[in-house]
Amino acid sequence: MKPALCEEDIDLLQRWCGVALVGSNLVQVVMLLTGMAGGGKGTFIRVLRGIIGPHNMATLRTSLLGTRFELGRFLGRTLLYGADVAPDFLNCGSAGVLKSLTGGDPMKLEFKSTNARPEIICAFNVILTSNIHLRVRLRGRGCVAPPSSDCPVRESTAGKGGRGSVGNHLGRGSVRRA
Repeated sequence: MKPALCEEDIDLLQRWCGVALVGSNLVQVVMLLTGMAGGGKGTFIRVLRGIIGPHNMATLRTSLLGTRFELGRFLGRTLLYGADVAPDFLNCGSAGVLKSLTGGDPMKLEFKSTNARPEIICAFNVILTSNIHLRVRLRGRGCVAPPSSDCPVRESTAGKGGRGSVGNHLGRGSVRRA
C-alpha cells in the first residue's frame, strides 16, 4: 500500500479497517476513498467484502434514506457501502440520516407486508468511494474538502509488481487502538 498511500493515510485506513472488522462503528466516522479511476479503490472494497462477508454489507443510497423501507435493508448488516458516488451524494435531504446510522442512535425499522417494527441501535460502518471530490453543504453553503497538502495524491501502483497483502494491512488495524 505504501507506493500508493502516504504513512498517515495507511495508518488511518488500517485503524478504520480495525473498526470495520469489529463490526460496530465505535468512533462514529464515515470513510471516504477518493481518487482517480483505476487507483485501487474497488480492489480494496472487494478485499474488504471478502473479509467482512457480503452478507454483512448493504448498499448505501442517501436519496432513499428518508423512505419507509430503506432502513429495513440494513438489519443484520455492519457495513454500508456507497460505490462510485456522485459529487452531491451527501447533499440530498435525507443524507443527514447518516449521522444517526453511524452515531449509536436507536431507530425503528419498517418492512413491507408486516406490522413488525424492530428497533436497532445504529452503529454502522460506512465507506464511500468516488473518482471525484464530494461536495458537502455546510449551513447552506457548498464546499469541497481537498486532499491534505501534507499527503499528496499519488499515482496508483496497482498491478506494477507490488505484491503486499492488503489483507495483512486490514488486519493490522484491528489490533490498533482506534
